[in-house]
Amino acid sequence: MIVLITEENIKNSTDLIEANKKRISKIKYIITDNVDDLFDKLIELLEENSTEVTEFLEMQMFFEIILKEFVDELCMTYRKLDNERKKEYINCLKESYKTRGIKGYQFTFSPIIGRYKGIAFN
Repeated sequence: MIVLITEENIKNSTDLIEANKKRISKIKYIITDNVDDLFDKLIELLEENSTEVTEFLEMQMFFEIILKEFVDELCMTYRKLDNERKKEYINCLKESYKTRGIKGYQFTFSPIIGRYKGIAFN
């Protein structure tokens, strides 16, 4: 079972270290095994304008608590892009996840979101 990185396990550093080791291990497995399936599901949720994006990112991709504001930026940027740019955006997010996914949501996705946010809102 994967334990999310939360305030409760930060109190006991051993729990935090163990939770993070499990989180990293799970992400490494996903990256080598089914990253395309994950991103297909993410696209589906983004297209549906689903409220389940946050839960999906937390429970299926990063195994950590993600602030709603960060997820809102991901979603708003996606919705504002034209179809060609959406494909580029998702491909950049996927490549970033493959190389930096174990470092967490903010480090993995924020630079990509920032780059495409500038394109989307101009």
